[in-house]
Amino acid sequence: AIDGWAFRVEQFADIIAEKFGMRREVLQKTLWGDYYLNLKTKKIEHAKKTAVGSKRKPMFVQLVLENIWNAYEAVAGSESTAEKRQKVVEKMKLEVPARDVTHRDSRHALQAIMSAWLPVSQAIFDAVIENVPSPQDAQKLRAAVVWPHPHDPADVQISACGAPAVSRRDSFQLQRDAVLECTADPPVMGYISKMVPLDEDQFQASAVSVAEQPGSEETDSGEGASRTHLVAVTRVYSGAIRPGDEVYIYGPKYNPLSIGNTSESEELPPHCKKAQIKKLFMFMGRDVEEVDCASSGHICGILGLDDLVLKTATVSSVPPGLCFPLHQNTEYSDAIASSLVVHVAVSPSRKEGIDKLKEGLKKLNQSDPALETYVNSHGQHIIAATGELHLERCLRDLKEKFAPGVDFMTSPPIVAYRETVIGKSGNPEKRDGAVYNKCKITEGQTANGACMFRLKVVPLPMRLAKFLDSYSRKGRRLLAAEGMTSDEDEKTRFRQELAAAFESYEESLVDGEQIVKFWREKLRDDLWALGPSQFGPNALFCGLSLPLDETPLTVRKLKALVSGGDAVAEEISNVGVSSTTQESGVLEAGAKETGDEAGPDEAGGAATAGPAAENEKIAVWSQMIRGILTAFQLVTTAGPLCEEPLHAVAVFIEEITVDPAYEPGSSDPFGNLAGQVINSFKDAVRAGMLEGGPRLMEPTISVSVQASMESLSGLYALLGKRRGKILREELIEGTSFFVVDAIVPTSESFGLFQVLRKQTSGEAAPTMQISDWDLVVQNPFWKPETQEELEDLAKDDLTKINNNLARKLILSIRRKKGLKVDEKIVDKADKQRTLHRKK
Repeated sequence: AIDGWAFRVEQFADIIAEKFGMRREVLQKTLWGDYYLNLKTKKIEHAKKTAVGSKRKPMFVQLVLENIWNAYEAVAGSESTAEKRQKVVEKMKLEVPARDVTHRDSRHALQAIMSAWLPVSQAIFDAVIENVPSPQDAQKLRAAVVWPHPHDPADVQISACGAPAVSRRDSFQLQRDAVLECTADPPVMGYISKMVPLDEDQFQASAVSVAEQPGSEETDSGEGASRTHLVAVTRVYSGAIRPGDEVYIYGPKYNPLSIGNTSESEELPPHCKKAQIKKLFMFMGRDVEEVDCASSGHICGILGLDDLVLKTATVSSVPPGLCFPLHQNTEYSDAIASSLVVHVAVSPSRKEGIDKLKEGLKKLNQSDPALETYVNSHGQHIIAATGELHLERCLRDLKEKFAPGVDFMTSPPIVAYRETVIGKSGNPEKRDGAVYNKCKITEGQTANGACMFRLKVVPLPMRLAKFLDSYSRKGRRLLAAEGMTSDEDEKTRFRQELAAAFESYEESLVDGEQIVKFWREKLRDDLWALGPSQFGPNALFCGLSLPLDETPLTVRKLKALVSGGDAVAEEISNVGVSSTTQESGVLEAGAKETGDEAGPDEAGGAATAGPAAENEKIAVWSQMIRGILTAFQLVTTAGPLCEEPLHAVAVFIEEITVDPAYEPGSSDPFGNLAGQVINSFKDAVRAGMLEGGPRLMEPTISVSVQASMESLSGLYALLGKRRGKILREELIEGTSFFVVDAIVPTSESFGLFQVLRKQTSGEAAPTMQISDWDLVVQNPFWKPETQEELEDLAKDDLTKINNNLARKLILSIRRKKGLKVDEKIVDKADKQRTLHRKK
């Protein structure tokens, strides 16, 4: 394809059949393979083996390759002339301009002649027609994936948006049959896969003008206005879309089973919007052409949905409550969300440009599925990208396409980090019950002294944490799901993949069976919460039996998701304070209601006040448990080292004690009990992390470099300077080039592409992609303690401490965030001597 030509066997079969009078069907079968043409008998012979020294050539070489080689030799060979090129053109009956045939550059002439003889477009188009199935056939094969609703819903009557009542099951079956058959009859079912930015120059004269777009009067008028418009790329699976049609736009979080009758109210349910189709376009290369209709099986562009669609959505004529949306590509979005590790803050140079910058950031977020823009807690507009090159392209698009004329400033790139613990073993993979037993217990107590808890902070297996992290967005969606059949299937798939992750862990380690058994039991029986944001790579466990009338809803949903089935029976039971104290041995014994010295009246009064006191204690416990769950979500969002999110951290609650003399109704000078629990539990977890071997984790980038042997030394020196790790080095067979695969920290990857090409004189060609989280093995709080270390380094020698990589990273992150930095500005305040005096 470098010279602009390609062919298929069928094309040469047509040429040879016309020239030699052979059957086209026979040539299609024999041009490729061990078939030979006997020139004497004019017959095709099949031979699996050819005698050594035989001069026989396969038909493909004789009739196809030799003709191509002859054309190359005549057009671009050493003895090529303009006359020879003209003879080739006339013999093959090609239409090539004379200026291309007689061009002094033989390469240019070769590309013109070969592309006219064997055009790439024709070969690709014929291959697509022959191999790609039609929409009617393809949708039958992909129906289970495109429309993931295998089970019929309950047969209820739904009246939506003033329309007459319709059976939900009948509507379900109608949509299913329409998608399966790819019919052009109603209902309309389409999927918006992405929002594509197009310049005004790419619209033809029939396209919509800027003034006709909704909301364009404010954002697209005046000097420096954006000439880029977003077009929704839509695949129509059933029905036909026409300009002027009113349709519903369903977002990724739309759930039809959570919607009842809405006939009395004109308000649309959440994640549903109503729109009118303004203009339809067909994509024609770089340009678009306006069309009047897009029926099932077509891919079209819809203009004017900027304010209704973020990234993906379902377009349908079926009203809410009855429409079952098409599949949303959540796996891709989950993977992208976990790889957004480079962040920059964007701010306009002049306050007048803030509105245009906001609008540009909104369009940039819509147009790039691998990008996120948001406003942080400090009010800064943040762009989150996957790497340096991705960030550079996004900033260029923002400046040239989405916010032209707006001069803005960007902060230095901020790389996201994670905090974790490694336990006393020091091995990040060996994280079983033995490691759990070695971890120290940390105590926490509320400010008023009413509640006390003891806990352990234990490292979570890295593979389990990675699996939970990859499922973070989908897990939150499954926890919020309300009975959709597709969600139930995804929950089953989640449990199957979780079991597969355990099996792979068990096979890869010597003592993997013991590790898997320990964590499988803990997840099944004692799991309380995952974090941050309700689902993440950190876990909270509690195996205590507590006096609660009802377990929090989040705990019940999480146990049902992880364990499957009815998890209520396995949860914390509703028991009294006295029975809980006897069974678990955890709670302190409360004040006796009837003692040995109590009289009959006292005993009767205590019996009367018993149920009320019991209810108050249950309310205290319920308030405290909710405070613990909230504190866990907060502490996993900001760790103790530099307030970065936690990764692969498990918190085990060993004991919870409530002062029996505490009266919840009395005024507390320290404030609400739940607030006190949140603060004290956060401090206890942070203290446990500092005791459990805290470590920093940094994102890494996988770098693959193709370089010559002469440039390997410079390549290795540069990767070593950037803290890179060489994974593989292989010689490309048949060449003198090597392929080097390495892992480089994201913080060290900025400018790597330019420096690498400069240092290797342009011979090295790197390709980079996001990899994974890597552990920074150095202890950020290391100090010389052993006798050997004290002999090598004195206590007052801070050279090695100041050169600690983990400590440097933590201090730099804390400075960027404006946090307190514990460092000595002046080490030894001795008076400096002036060795040189000016005379």
